[in-house]
Amino acid sequence: MGGVPMDIDADRNGGASLTSAPPDDLSGSPQIQRATADYVMDSRFRVKDKSYGQYAQSYFVRLALMRPILKARAQRDFPGLPVEGILNLPEAKECVVIGTAYKEMKLKPNILDEYVKERGVSTVADSGKLTSADDVMILEDEKARMVLRSTDDLIGRVTTGVALIVKGSAVPGGDFVVSDYRFAGLPPPMKGIDAPAPAPPQPAALSNGAAAQNGSGTCGNGRKFVALVSGLGIGGEAGDPLGLSLLVDWLTGVAGSPQDQALAAQVVRVVIAGNVLHRAAVDALAAPTTHSSFRAANHVLQPVKEMDMALTELASGVPVDVMPGASDPASAALPQQPLHRCLFPAAAAYSTFCCVTNPHCFSADGITFLGTSGQNVDDVCRYSNVVDPVEILGSMLEWQHLVPTAPDTLVALPQSDGDPFLIPAAPSVLFAGNQPAYGTSLKQGPGGQKVRIIALPEFRKTGTAVLVDLATLEPQLLQFDAALIDWHGERISVLINGTVLVDIANPEPQLLHFDAALN
Repeated sequence: MGGVPMDIDADRNGGASLTSAPPDDLSGSPQIQRATADYVMDSRFRVKDKSYGQYAQSYFVRLALMRPILKARAQRDFPGLPVEGILNLPEAKECVVIGTAYKEMKLKPNILDEYVKERGVSTVADSGKLTSADDVMILEDEKARMVLRSTDDLIGRVTTGVALIVKGSAVPGGDFVVSDYRFAGLPPPMKGIDAPAPAPPQPAALSNGAAAQNGSGTCGNGRKFVALVSGLGIGGEAGDPLGLSLLVDWLTGVAGSPQDQALAAQVVRVVIAGNVLHRAAVDALAAPTTHSSFRAANHVLQPVKEMDMALTELASGVPVDVMPGASDPASAALPQQPLHRCLFPAAAAYSTFCCVTNPHCFSADGITFLGTSGQNVDDVCRYSNVVDPVEILGSMLEWQHLVPTAPDTLVALPQSDGDPFLIPAAPSVLFAGNQPAYGTSLKQGPGGQKVRIIALPEFRKTGTAVLVDLATLEPQLLQFDAALIDWHGERISVLINGTVLVDIANPEPQLLHFDAALN
């Protein structure tokens, strides 16, 4: 075959070559710089000491830490009433008692039911609500316990493990008639995270050709966002690979209009709140594979490879925090420790990729985030009458505890020297992933506290991600719809936020400039 010879070193003579840098005006539009933010991660959920105590100590430690806060509020809200212990309760005299709630529930699963000989006698509860009209609320302190009688919906609102104040009087028989009650209340605002952290990692290169710069950079109008998403569900039959691809492309600046790319460049960090893999994919990994063929083993590992590939592309353009969830290959006990980096052989090579704990607490430019992958909210929903995840998260702030049902109905590591799930200070943003639907509210306290509460839906079902403005705490909903919404002959369109990404009917050549230079 004949051809024209090409000099790959023609740039030495002033000409163009394959190795010469592209001109600045190649795309005809100004380059966009990725904004950055000072990032500090709280390490309180990291398990350092593997020596565990008894579960009973968890409740004793929780009540001991909460008692000074509850006693101060009792004296403020109920002045003149004595704070008594359960063993020293005077009969028919109004007083205040501080203790931990425990609920006796007939529908609560019991391990002893597994050994009932007559299987027809045992009640098997479904995965929905486990509350009933026969539930009994018990208050216990360090020395004794007593049954609470309340005309209010105290039993329906509160779950086991919540420390609270009850006002009332004891009656013959030992029961306590509740006339009023209080929780710890919204904690004071969190001023920052004191834990030391290395310099914030920077993405290697932006997909639109603009390399990230060191320091706390800004972009456009100076706004900065943290992107929250949960429930990618990679490997599930009902998943949407195209939707995930659109999410990654938008966040890295590959897809979207110039306005979308400018907005995406203001995202300083992406937090994936659990359930990265679908449960079916994880169950397949756990299945015996001793006699499996190479083809079958490779098929089982395919979701893990897809996860690593997607996160590699994402981490190449923006810092990413990956939290474990209920369906991920991690320990089920809270706090869940970070996913092993061997699951991400390619993504782990990036300094912008970080496997974190569940719960996860961090700050970006001084704005504190505290969130979980949703197990704590789901468990409170099962054992209470409350159904709204946003309301449950607000109650957790009032209780000053993130996982009150652990270790009773939610598996958690026993703690004898502290309680990492306490909320001593209010974060700026409190979120929970893998919820049935998106929801948000702004909770304000008497001390000037403002907490943005966000319930994140599963991305694989809704295609929804949330951007949180670090300046105003206002959330912005992103809907990634990968459906073929327009079909007329050969016309196919795909929209993100109303922006046409692909329009086969009117194809126009577009020049893509990929700059993989590392700073």
